[in-house]
Amino acid sequence: MHEVASCIYICAAMIFANVKAVLLYLNRDDMAMLMELIGAKIFQPKNLRQTKMAEEALRFHKNQRLLILGTCFTAVSCLVTTPIFYNKNEEQLPFTGWYPFNVTRSPHHELIYLYQCTAIFFEVFINMYTEITMGAFCTFISIQCDFICDNLRSIDAKDSTAKINDFVEHHIQTVRFSKITEVVYAEICLAQFASITLALCMSLLLLSGVGLLITENKLQLDFGIICFLGGLQ
Repeated sequence: MHEVASCIYICAAMIFANVKAVLLYLNRDDMAMLMELIGAKIFQPKNLRQTKMAEEALRFHKNQRLLILGTCFTAVSCLVTTPIFYNKNEEQLPFTGWYPFNVTRSPHHELIYLYQCTAIFFEVFINMYTEITMGAFCTFISIQCDFICDNLRSIDAKDSTAKINDFVEHHIQTVRFSKITEVVYAEICLAQFASITLALCMSLLLLSGVGLLITENKLQLDFGIICFLGGLQ
């Protein structure tokens, strides 16, 4: 049971990371459009107050990015270097696997070790890229909403119709940007939710063993899902 749960845990992370990579490739045109829209003149701050609002939001996103990078780098470094310091498995590899040859002999061992390290770095890069870019686009949308609110607060009776039309156009373009972002990341979020849920189930199985009550497992699972959904808001 332990080997099966461990295998499902690793496969879930690997498979769904590849699914996210494929989805990003299929939506590459929409991604390019989002990158182009970010530099549009209508989305730029109109005054110093809006510039400070944008800097504050971007500073928060930068801290999130550093947290993701630091966590992933630490986890991957520990994973790929663990077999060097103690006997993790019979093959002395980051992951236990079956190969149609003796992986303990050189140069087979070194090649498989390099292959597994390359694979895990690729999977982690895909996960980091999707997390960081999705957070960046959501932060950008949040900044534009702040800009719109600030523009509406500054409207008075002396403003011309053209200026009000610019505010309306800004709102329309922000909604358009958010819809394109939703198209790109809706299925990616679904894949991420599925992979984390499956990995969480396998983690609880590995940590709890067979003797833990099903109700306790369910409560822990529900708590983890709620925390995950809260992080997407």
